[in-house]
Amino acid sequence: MVVVDSDAVVRLRPTVLCALVRELRDVPPSLELLTVQLPGDYVIAIHELAGLPKECFVARQARLAEGSLEELKIALRARFDL
Repeated sequence: MVVVDSDAVVRLRPTVLCALVRELRDVPPSLELLTVQLPGDYVIAIHELAGLPKECFVARQARLAEGSLEELKIALRARFDL
């Protein structure tokens, strides 16, 4: 999972918005525009979001590279038509 809320929102709310990480082959072609490519054959699936209690997260595993973060922002804008 990838937390898609901003750091400020994560600090203020008891739940955080997360996107699932899927293998590219598991994403229907009609939803590929709502994904962000990760290394290997994995993508962040912006079309599959879930709100989870922040207590579910024990530690930060990694941060997205700057390019992937920008792609994530674009995909979120497309998902929510902002």
